[in-house]
Amino acid sequence: MKLRKAIVCLSMCLAIGSSAAAPMASEAKSLEPKSEAKVSVKNQKNSKSGWVKRGKNRYYRMKNGKLCKSKYKKIGKYYYSFDSKGRMKTGLVKVNDKFSGYFSRKTGRLAYCVMDLKVKRVYKGSAVGQRKNGKSYELYDIPLTKVKLVNSKGKRIKASAVKKNDLVRVCFNGDILERYPAAFQEIVKIKLL
Repeated sequence: MKLRKAIVCLSMCLAIGSSAAAPMASEAKSLEPKSEAKVSVKNQKNSKSGWVKRGKNRYYRMKNGKLCKSKYKKIGKYYYSFDSKGRMKTGLVKVNDKFSGYFSRKTGRLAYCVMDLKVKRVYKGSAVGQRKNGKSYELYDIPLTKVKLVNSKGKRIKASAVKKNDLVRVCFNGDILERYPAAFQEIVKIKLL
């Protein structure tokens, strides 16, 4: 209704063309929505956290309105990884200096963590693996039985196939028990590289 009155008022001003038309035109303009209102609505949208999809890429907007960038972040009950532009990363991604993670190509969630170790000793049913951490070395207990053990092509192999100085990729749930040598709490699979 207000808009209709503004249009009628504006048309009368144009028809008359007198000096009295200027105040009426300014009244009609005051009925139009201000651009400031649009800006504040836009800012409210940016302050909401949640997932954003642009083209083929997915992003996560944090509570402060900024995109999550260059981070390994827990969102809800799952972990995700983001690059320097805020794009969600999938596949094998380096998480930190200790291990990498495999992030699902479908959901982007962390499926399992990955650590590459060089086999130093092999025992009956287990091995000790080593990884260099700066100038020191860390040792890990690697069970070779009761776990899915595969070769580089993904085919199942026996524990006897693992030898000293082999490189193995341990896929685990992310939990490492602090003991000597350290142990993985739950192993998804072990791959001979």
